[in-house]
Amino acid sequence: MTQNNGIPPTAQGANNELLSEMIRLGGAMSESQAMDYFVRLLDALQFVHSSGKLHLNVAPSNVAVDSNGMIELINSRENENSYNPGYTPMEVMTTNAAAQGPWSDIYGAGATLYNMLTGKQPPETDDIISAGNNAFDFAGVSGLMQQLISKMMSPSRKQRPQSVSDVWEMISNLAEDKQPDSAPPAPVFVPDVPQSTPAEPELPQPAPVMPDVPQPAPAPQPIPAAAPAMPPQKPASGDNGKKKSGSRTGLYILCGVLLIAAIAGAAVMLWQNSGKTTDKIENTTDASPSTNTDNSALATNTDTAINTDFEANEEPAKEETVEPTNNVRQNNDAAAKEAQKKEVQKKAKAEADKKAKAEAEKKRKADERQKQIAEQKKKQQQNSNTVLEVAPVMPSYPDGENKIMDFINRNKKNPTGETGFVVVKFVVNKNGSLSNFKVVKSMSPQHDQEALRVCKMLPNFKPGRDEYGNPVSVYRALPIRF
Repeated sequence: MTQNNGIPPTAQGANNELLSEMIRLGGAMSESQAMDYFVRLLDALQFVHSSGKLHLNVAPSNVAVDSNGMIELINSRENENSYNPGYTPMEVMTTNAAAQGPWSDIYGAGATLYNMLTGKQPPETDDIISAGNNAFDFAGVSGLMQQLISKMMSPSRKQRPQSVSDVWEMISNLAEDKQPDSAPPAPVFVPDVPQSTPAEPELPQPAPVMPDVPQPAPAPQPIPAAAPAMPPQKPASGDNGKKKSGSRTGLYILCGVLLIAAIAGAAVMLWQNSGKTTDKIENTTDASPSTNTDNSALATNTDTAINTDFEANEEPAKEETVEPTNNVRQNNDAAAKEAQKKEVQKKAKAEADKKAKAEAEKKRKADERQKQIAEQKKKQQQNSNTVLEVAPVMPSYPDGENKIMDFINRNKKNPTGETGFVVVKFVVNKNGSLSNFKVVKSMSPQHDQEALRVCKMLPNFKPGRDEYGNPVSVYRALPIRF
């Protein structure tokens, strides 16, 4: 293979040391030391992948370190039956070339990082499937490294970083998640905030200018200057005094009017009696009571006449104002009713348009749905006999994926006592039944037969489904460890 930075590989000699030996002799590395080697390993993988190749056998035993700390990847996978337990992902063990890619080498790099940090053998794929993160012994490993390793060693290739660049991005994101701890410099500015508060008392200083605004008001004071004597009297009854003064003035005016009317009446009487003799004029003194009576009557008649004229003049005014008011009200009522009618018609039209639009949309969606159903049925018929390697929804064990290994372990037997792996591949049909069992990774004839026997005991799975939700037949592989 090649070293990092594009340096051609050198022959493995005395100056080169395997990473696995360094870990065996020195034990677990510190995180800074492990990351130093891990970064160089990523550089080497990036060079391999950029040339369009895959290593597929990344493990500490295949990483050589020279005296300058440069890393060389050796022993790429050439034999389909060769693999490193704990470092080889499922798609490589099942020899599924279509599912292999840079993510397969990333699995081995994550397992190598785990070995450097813990000094322990990485868990195998079936253990991770069964126990999840509990399969790892992360004692003394930081949370950042735990997240990185768990993601890189995910049993599902789609959940791993898909390239070396994705690994770098993930490391960067995880590092940024820890940055809030470095935020405390901000409180340095908190003491400066109270220092600015003394400026706040200065804000009321412009306020004294406000009393200057009412100062022009004293100009009206000369008006009440002529009546300074009024306040010392009875302030509380000031309004009553004004009311009494107004009442007296009205009374004086009324008396004056009556007096003028009486004088006018007397003048008329005198003018009428001007043709009579002087004796009668002299005798008017004796007849003054009657004259006063007549004058009073005349005054009364005059008042009545004045009131009558006032009422006569007032009543037509009332009649003239009533007619226009009624007409205006009628016109306003008619206009309001017409506007209300138009508003009701407008709302009814809007409701009708909305209903028609909703019906049209409903019909469009129904037609579109029928078209989709027809296309689904057509595609389902076309793919009825096709077995997929990967489906949008993969088939799954009915009790949950973490229970499938429990079933295998309860029912398997080791015929010879030897340890190793057998990988069995089978088809999960559209109805969930299992068929077409075959061994794709053999250990021995006895172990192969035992693995097939146990897999054939598995219950029906939940079938896989395509992007339309239709059930499809999908291949599934299981590693059986002895």
